[in-house]
Amino acid sequence: MKKYLFLAVVAIMTSCSVSDSDSKDQQTRKGEKVSLYANIAGKTVLQPDETSVWWQSEEQISVFYGTTALGKFISDNTSDSATATFESEDEITANLTTGEDFVAVYPYDTKNTYDGTKVTIPLSLKYQIGEIETFAPKVFPCAAKGAGPNMVFYNLCGGVKFMVDMDDVRSVTFTANDPGAVVAADKISFSFVEGKPVVDPATAVNPSNSITIGLPEGYSFDTDTYYYIAALPTSLDGGFTMTFNTSSKQAVKVSNTNLVIKRGIFGNVGKIDKNLTYLNVEPIDLSETETANCYLVSTAGTYKIKTVKGNTSDNVGSVASAAVLWESYGTDVAPVAGSLVHSVSYAGGYITFKTTGLPGNAVITAKDAGGDIVWSWHIWSSPAAPMDQDYYNTAGTKVFTMLDRNLGATSITPGSVGSLGLLYQWGRKDPFLGSSSITEGVRAASTITWPNHVTSNETYGTIAFAIANPTTFIGGDATSKDWLQEGDGKENTRWNRDKGVYDPCPAGYKLPFANGGNYPWRSALEGTAKSVSAPDSYDADTRCLTLTGVFHTDTPCYYPLCGYGGNGDGHYIEVGTKALYWSCAPSGTKVVELYIQQSGTVNAWYTDSRANLAAVRCLKK
Repeated sequence: MKKYLFLAVVAIMTSCSVSDSDSKDQQTRKGEKVSLYANIAGKTVLQPDETSVWWQSEEQISVFYGTTALGKFISDNTSDSATATFESEDEITANLTTGEDFVAVYPYDTKNTYDGTKVTIPLSLKYQIGEIETFAPKVFPCAAKGAGPNMVFYNLCGGVKFMVDMDDVRSVTFTANDPGAVVAADKISFSFVEGKPVVDPATAVNPSNSITIGLPEGYSFDTDTYYYIAALPTSLDGGFTMTFNTSSKQAVKVSNTNLVIKRGIFGNVGKIDKNLTYLNVEPIDLSETETANCYLVSTAGTYKIKTVKGNTSDNVGSVASAAVLWESYGTDVAPVAGSLVHSVSYAGGYITFKTTGLPGNAVITAKDAGGDIVWSWHIWSSPAAPMDQDYYNTAGTKVFTMLDRNLGATSITPGSVGSLGLLYQWGRKDPFLGSSSITEGVRAASTITWPNHVTSNETYGTIAFAIANPTTFIGGDATSKDWLQEGDGKENTRWNRDKGVYDPCPAGYKLPFANGGNYPWRSALEGTAKSVSAPDSYDADTRCLTLTGVFHTDTPCYYPLCGYGGNGDGHYIEVGTKALYWSCAPSGTKVVELYIQQSGTVNAWYTDSRANLAAVRCLKK
């Protein structure tokens, strides 16, 4: 029988106490006493009394009955309210008469799961946007379990409450001195003990001992306002460090005092930067030893790069300013501008910028006085830094070394969207977003709206247009299916054996090229075969081929079936079933590629159109 389920939810209240203060009466409107800070884009509102949190209108929660997911429930209140009634978005067809408990999780997410013992949810704790009076979804989640319909929600996180004394602070990083401490993660699981959620740190996916709270571009922290850093409950036996960053200076406060982060409680550290000395920060020169179109960063910091073309010493032209063009986590969640790269400036032939250390990708542009883009650089942020991986032939001789992941990938974990990486048109230095799904062609979310594609002609099919419009897909012409027109470098000089000006790989690496008489990858296949079949390499759950035995690597070798983009308009094709990987080896009007598919086919001599979007696996120089 179809039915609607209503949950009357008791409000969450707040307290700035530094000790645990769970409510003793779960039937009262107070619920558990907690403290939190909310982002303006968030769903619940910290009230002016700084002690209560009310539900906003149209809040969304995930609800389970036993292990059955009942989907999204939406609150019916039209204004901020201490309590809310949630109604199912869809008609409920599940049997609700078995005596199971309801489990509800805020905020709603399609990735929230419950197996009858543990709830697993994604988190967004590593980088938090500091705004007054509200907090961002997933920064401070809460959950409830009970027979219903009256549910009391209890928070999962605790944290630190602070002010700043310096009037130009742009970001604050909170770091546990113990590198093994887990204060943030991309995903976490928890169970219920006496009706209250208890986080299991052992379940943390991509754990971190560091959290950064920042502000949108152009803003600084108010010196008269408290800010809250939400963190997972844990004991910081080694103390903590807080790093304060202005647009050009930095101050560091190290505390060796043990700190216990309790669920629902914020330790008030006050104006902890008072009396600290802010010193100028000397940027790390990523281009000091070798320039490139892509720079890899693994930690938060201040960096600079030379404004030259690729791996040359040629100046990009007259630069008047620099800016972030786009940022993306590679997922279906769009970052807030500045979440990956911020504080970008140009002076004296260098672009200087700061990174938060979060995994993802961004592009920085140099612009002339008219605001036109004269060059752009890919910033590849991967806290779990890519590693070299050796490939051998059947005789056991090493034939080449590649990175262990796709260009732009932030993970090598099979089945993670972070393993898919970015896509490229052949001969273009600038990346396009990959899919945010391992099974469907859905463009990853970013901080911009990407422009419509154009079709190659005398105006659009040029190197100059590609440089000035790095986010515009240029569809192939009707004859050659190439994005570049004749007479403008079509003679195979865009990408070539020697690393060139348009090579998209980071310093020290380049596009794969022919190894003697064998094209890339072929030299590691069995004998001299162009193609082999490895049906056992495919995993249907992760949509990935494990090619350790095929390429004779001594570490696990994963190639995700990340799909590719069609040469007409760049739309995603065959995500989860096939993938193309570029080489720099031309074959007539086409290019030799590595082609893989879910059947286990590994074709190292496949040729296809240059206007396609395909993945890149960088070769060590």
